[in-house]
Amino acid sequence: MIDEPEICLHPKAQERLFNALLELSRTSQIFITTHSPYFLTNRAMENMALFICRSGENGPEVSNLAAGGLFPWSPTWGEINYLAYDMPTVDLHNELYGRLQELTEHWSIPRFDNYLVEANDFTAIWNDMFINSLRNAIISENKAIQNNRSGIITGISKVIQAYGLGVATSLYGDIPFDQAGRIEFITPEFESQSIVYEKVQILLNEAILELYLDINKPINGSDIFFNGDAEKWIKVANTLKARFFMHTKEYDLAYKYASLGIDKSSDNLVATHGEVQGNSNLYYQFFTGSRGSELTSENTKILSLLDPSSPEYRGNLKTDETARYNFYFSGNGRPNFISGYFTRSNSFPLVSFSENLLTLAESGLRTKNFYTGLSHLNEFRGYMASGGYLNNGFDTLSLKYNPYLQSDFEIGGFKNLNSVSKEDALLIEILEERYVTFFGQIEGFNDVRRTRKEEVGIKLQPNTGSLLPERFLYPQSEIDSNPNTPSPLPGFFEPTEVNQ
Repeated sequence: MIDEPEICLHPKAQERLFNALLELSRTSQIFITTHSPYFLTNRAMENMALFICRSGENGPEVSNLAAGGLFPWSPTWGEINYLAYDMPTVDLHNELYGRLQELTEHWSIPRFDNYLVEANDFTAIWNDMFINSLRNAIISENKAIQNNRSGIITGISKVIQAYGLGVATSLYGDIPFDQAGRIEFITPEFESQSIVYEKVQILLNEAILELYLDINKPINGSDIFFNGDAEKWIKVANTLKARFFMHTKEYDLAYKYASLGIDKSSDNLVATHGEVQGNSNLYYQFFTGSRGSELTSENTKILSLLDPSSPEYRGNLKTDETARYNFYFSGNGRPNFISGYFTRSNSFPLVSFSENLLTLAESGLRTKNFYTGLSHLNEFRGYMASGGYLNNGFDTLSLKYNPYLQSDFEIGGFKNLNSVSKEDALLIEILEERYVTFFGQIEGFNDVRRTRKEEVGIKLQPNTGSLLPERFLYPQSEIDSNPNTPSPLPGFFEPTEVNQ
């Protein structure tokens, strides 16, 4: 019997303690009393009981929450606070609203799987890219130049500009570049997607040269990512160059720059999050909001690939995907925002070691040879076998990503059941790994559009209709205010230039 083991512990420490107690419970029965929602998780409820103890008119009352929870994914924070402490929080309201929507299938907005979106839906995203991110990075660069501080500061500013503009052109196609984010241009001119990609590469080249100067480091603490570490920013810039060369299918250049890119996970560029609402993981905010139940992975390819009970499960004699499945999902395709990938404080990858390794694998196979691709894929599998990008305790579970051999991909090998060439069999495996690894990231969307028309590519079947989205829509605010917005406006299912 342990009374309030969470006292004085950080939420992350509470989670680790819970996992340790869960492991001990395999051989001993453990009773815990707690006041902490952080100490509870739903991923092991089938093996434990959760009771609510409270004072009643006739003395103490005990109820089994696991047996009588309000939701299929009980227990939730809002539910616990209400049932145990008589606190009807905003969390409970959002959870109840989402559950009622699910039960009635009566939505106040269109279902996502019908792709009923309009230009107004993309205004906030456009503003984040071109105002909140790009304009601030340009101002930072200009102020550094005015104060004779060119070097690391201007290099970082240019990497951030290139990141935003590269992501924007991948999603929208033609966008402003030379005049983008500059206050003097009220109606910036749009440039073709292929030209934008070329200019993004030039911008990254300039950034790398300025970072190599290793002078004029930003003041301590002002660089929230790497605290002015030029070497880490250079690696990020090279991985970004490789990413954008993948978009344009210049695979030889992608391999060249990925070879200079991020070479360890501690150098990842990530969006950091915390325990307060304004700094929470954006996915967490969505999933726990009133519309959270609308976005799941039910009937999707990734669920069928990772679910050990699925006939399409990608696990095999050398691979066990159980930990990654539970890291992503909490059952029935629901995102794991309780203890996994989408928790409130979990950091989210922007440019990562995982991406760089898988870029080396694919581009190496395409431009070098089978053995280069296999070597880099096995390097990634070795990284995953040691925990990889999993965290929140899932990286300490039993993991199996044993190295593949050439014979596994040859005709008759267990990774080549369709009797294709060993190169095609390996490409299928690499693309599938990228698809799984980039879950929830924009690069997954880019890979699908880049490869799905090819003989070997990521093939997805929409739940509704026969078409999959090809781009973001230009926002209504830009259409109304900028006469240079492309006309006629491209549709949601119209491929961008590089994905024709």
